[in-house]
Amino acid sequence: MGCTAFWDPRYWPGRQDLRAVEVGWTWLAASAQGTTINAEAKLLLFTHAFEVLGVTRVDLKADARNQRSAGRWSASGRHSRGCCAGGRLPRHRARKACCGTRPCSR
Repeated sequence: MGCTAFWDPRYWPGRQDLRAVEVGWTWLAASAQGTTINAEAKLLLFTHAFEVLGVTRVDLKADARNQRSAGRWSASGRHSRGCCAGGRLPRHRARKACCGTRPCSR
């Protein structure tokens, strides 16, 4: 089916309290793409991040070439922060990442 996970935990300066996480590193089998599986998994991760971990924001990143992923952000209430160069680069390939954020609505 696939996988999605928390990544890049960030803490408040000088404290051990978690401030933010990234949700991503997602891959789905072809049979799971275009279904509600990814949205449901992301909703579970967002809920856990805000309600259990107590973070104030969750970040998402997609390769700038992944228009299908980046294009769905606005429909889910995420705020686009545009594209940035760099990030975690696959070996021998430059990459631009489109970044989005969903702040806590508390």
